[in-house]
Order: sequence, then C-alpha cells, then structure tokens
Amino acid sequence: MFFRSVDSRGLYANGVLALSAFSIFLTTVFNSDVYSLIQLYIVGMCLSMVLVQLAVVRYRMRLLRITLAQMPRRALLRDIAVSAVGVMVTAAVLVIVVVTKFAAGAWLSLGMIALMVGGMVVTRRHYDAVDAALDIPLNAESVADVAALPSRVHAIVYVERVRRPVVRALSYARAGRPSTIEALTVNNDRAALEVVKKRWYALGIPVPLSVIDSPYRDTVDAVVSYIRRRRKKSPRDILVVYLPEFVVEHWWQRLLHRRTVRRLKQALLHEPGVMTATVPWAMHEDEVYDEIFDQRLQSEESTVEAEDPTAAVAPKITRSAGGGRELIQSNRHAVYRGRLHEADAVAREKKRQP
Repeated sequence: MFFRSVDSRGLYANGVLALSAFSIFLTTVFNSDVYSLIQLYIVGMCLSMVLVQLAVVRYRMRLLRITLAQMPRRALLRDIAVSAVGVMVTAAVLVIVVVTKFAAGAWLSLGMIALMVGGMVVTRRHYDAVDAALDIPLNAESVADVAALPSRVHAIVYVERVRRPVVRALSYARAGRPSTIEALTVNNDRAALEVVKKRWYALGIPVPLSVIDSPYRDTVDAVVSYIRRRRKKSPRDILVVYLPEFVVEHWWQRLLHRRTVRRLKQALLHEPGVMTATVPWAMHEDEVYDEIFDQRLQSEESTVEAEDPTAAVAPKITRSAGGGRELIQSNRHAVYRGRLHEADAVAREKKRQP
C-alpha cells in the first residue's frame, strides 16, 4: 500500500521516504564510514553523468536533422562536439573508478543498478505482454466475439448464516434475472446446518437451498469443487457467485472475524467462466439511513408546520430488531416512505392519462 498513490505528489513523497529509509540503512551497515560510502556514490555519479551527456548528444543530433539554417547548424555541431568530448571523458572516469574501486564497494552499486534496470525491463515486458493479450483486433471475428452472449447465466449465492447480508445478496441475485438461481451452504457442523435450514424455511425465501458436505471442514475447497462440477456440466454457461460480506467500521475489528469470503474470492479469480460479485453490508448502515431520513423528514415537517401550525407529529413506536435487541425507532421513516410511494403513484397515474 506504500506505493499505491495515484497522484504525482504522493508518488514523490513515498519515493523520498523510501530513499531516506534506504540511506539510513546503508549508513548503519557501513558504520557511517565516509570512505566506504563514497565508493557507492562515485559510481552512481559517474554513470549518471555519462547518461546525461549521451542524452544531450542524442537530442542535439535530432535537432540537427530538422535545422536548415547555416548558423544554427554550426552552433549545434559545436555543441555536439563538446558533448561528445564530455561523454568520452566521463566514460573514461567511470571505467577507472570501476576498475580501481570495485573491491572497495563499487560492486555493490553496480549490482544494485543492474537489479533496478532488470526490474524495469521485466516490468515493461510485462506491460507489453498484457497489452498484447488484452488488445482486440479490428476484424470480423473479434466483432462477433464482442457481440456474442453467454448461453445462460446461473447465479449461486453463498450462505454461511441466514442474516441480513445474505438477504441482500439474494435480492441482488434475483434482480439480475439469471436463468437459474440457487443458494449454497456447506455442511461443516450439523447443528449449525440445522439452524440455517430452519431460519431459511421460516423466512420463506423463494430460492432453493443446496447443501454440500465438507469432509475436512474446508469451506473454500468444497465450494470451488462444486462450482467446477457445475462448469463441467455446461461449459458455455456463465456462473455468477454472489458473496455476501459484512463490513465493520474499524480496522481492528476485521481481525476478529473469519476471512472465508475473501478466500473464496481469491480462489475463484482464476476459474474460467466464473464471475464473483461481492455484496457488502456495512454494520453502521442503518444508522446512516436513519440519519438521512431524519434530515429529510425534518425539512418536510418544517415546511408543513409553516403551512399548518396545528400539524401533529407522528408518535414513536417500539419494534424489535434482529438479535433480540429492542430499539426505539420513530415511525416517521415509514411515513416518509409512504409519502414517496404515494408521490410516485400519482406521477404514474398522470402519465397514463391521455
């Protein structure tokens, strides 16, 4: 995450910090010995001077090709000759330094430079290979592949426990209108499985629940094996795996929960024909929605009271939330939702009228 800054200022700041840390490391390793550290510096300095002089010569040679006037051409030729002499002198100094100071520490600078250049070359080749692999040729076959659709789309919702994130994932999966949809749970514990099945059928969820066994209590391996078997039955179809996940508010709270969903996501990334869709549920989401509704209702109530000072405020009621907790929540939210639905219904009725 240290080098993930997308702006130039962040990259520059991170580079300065990394360079400072590496300088402190070298100073500590060489015990602050100036004679030893100067050997590292002089190799890099001479090499950079050679490269700069070469770049200047190359740049002026390009200018010489497009310059037609006689006087500017003479000035460019003079500058090229001076820069060429500088290249030869700095190159000679670099060779002398490398030969005479190689055992004194120059080998470390040369090795680091070689590693950095090799890393840059490998990175560039990787980017070129990725661009070539992802490029779309402009021919009829490629256009047909782009326009082609999968035969069918099958949705699979992973169910660990029947809770709010699972219900939201089921809603999103059903909203996508796939060809088939099923919920999948793993039998790692008989008692926990019975609780899942009991709550599933008690809620009346209109999605079939499939149960697979895991002899070694490895949830990820069991789910991946099941999806691979489904893929073998219909290789031309697409499988979309919905992974419900609850998001905690603080970073340290993530350490207290299992990472089954993340492991499943990583395991399914390399499966052909399988798409993963993570459906997050924020733990503080209800509080955010309540605050938004409160703000909107307060603005509406202030408008209503300005028009009619005798308007009554809706009373508060008590309802039970999931987990057996009792919450005191104003039914003004329900009133506000009712107003929105009523306004939508009136708008649709006006559109239908000729």
